[in-house]
Amino acid sequence: MIDVLCVGAFFVQAGYLTWLFMGIPAHPLDSVVEANGNASSEAAPPITVVVALRNEQDQLPALAQALRAQTHPNVHIVWVNDHSTDGTARWLDTQVTPRSHEQVVHHSGPPGKKHALNAGIQAASTELLAFTDADCTPPPHWLAVLARCHEQTKQRTVLIGASLHAEPQGVLQRLAGYETWTANIAMLAAAQHGQAYMAVGRNLSYAASVYERVGGHQAHAHLLSGDDDLFVQAARHAGVPCRAVWDARAHVPTNPPRSWRRWLRGQRRHTSTGRAYATGPALHLTAYYASALLVWGGPLMIGATGAGLLALRIIGVAHVMSRAEATLERPAPLLLLPLWDAAHTVLRIGTAAVGLVAPPKTWT
Repeated sequence: MIDVLCVGAFFVQAGYLTWLFMGIPAHPLDSVVEANGNASSEAAPPITVVVALRNEQDQLPALAQALRAQTHPNVHIVWVNDHSTDGTARWLDTQVTPRSHEQVVHHSGPPGKKHALNAGIQAASTELLAFTDADCTPPPHWLAVLARCHEQTKQRTVLIGASLHAEPQGVLQRLAGYETWTANIAMLAAAQHGQAYMAVGRNLSYAASVYERVGGHQAHAHLLSGDDDLFVQAARHAGVPCRAVWDARAHVPTNPPRSWRRWLRGQRRHTSTGRAYATGPALHLTAYYASALLVWGGPLMIGATGAGLLALRIIGVAHVMSRAEATLERPAPLLLLPLWDAAHTVLRIGTAAVGLVAPPKTWT
């Protein structure tokens, strides 16, 4: 019976990895933007970046510099201070207010990222919106690519972009980097297949009319997370197309975690959102990680056959990572891949269990 379970788990993994591989385009511009598209075209529509902030004083200068260096000619920025207790408010009032096309919103309503984002969206002056976080450094063509993607699609869409860790170093950052890679590949491939179920709030874009059509974040406002994943699922339910943006010019690097406690808490917070996932995504994620755990246990349970199945799975993961590496033009964590994959599988199941049973009550 055990050998049947292990072999069955391997075929689940093989099918899923094949599906992921087929969801990664051979050329990044094939996903949304035409190959001859000019990312910095002045004809592209205006776009507003909304950034929700809580106690991000140290991160703000780098982010502001990156956003002000965008090549798109018509960029607006809405900074939303969500009840910060450090110097965030003072920095915004002294560094942002005098500038054109930038606006500061001191959010005084209920605390929480979703409420802050809603305040920022209400203050936005353009139809097209983009979102990122304080610990990110968007590249110069980020907004130009997103605006062009919106321009070239025939209807309002949700654009889902990549966000990987910048130059991870050390055990924690490399493990977190591997987790981010697997999440980004699954996220983008699912969107490429027309089955989007998640996004990262660090690189997300949609129109204000889509936000209204979906009902904003109202349906899941009581949850700490979900301004990205649950919004995408609600958008699909409302019939809004969700597209992957593989273009490396639109990749938004983010800072790696600085402590185990901070990273594990973020993982717990994120996985706690799984309680509100639609049935389909919840089942496929459960099947993937459960089957991955079984394959990893194969060598112990069925010996040489299990070891062979595990080796084949690792080769499959490496092929998927290599294809994504070429498309996203970022180095994938292939060195010591078996180590990171094993640790990621166990930690993902553990944090999911804790997050579902005992979700965090506060954001920080």
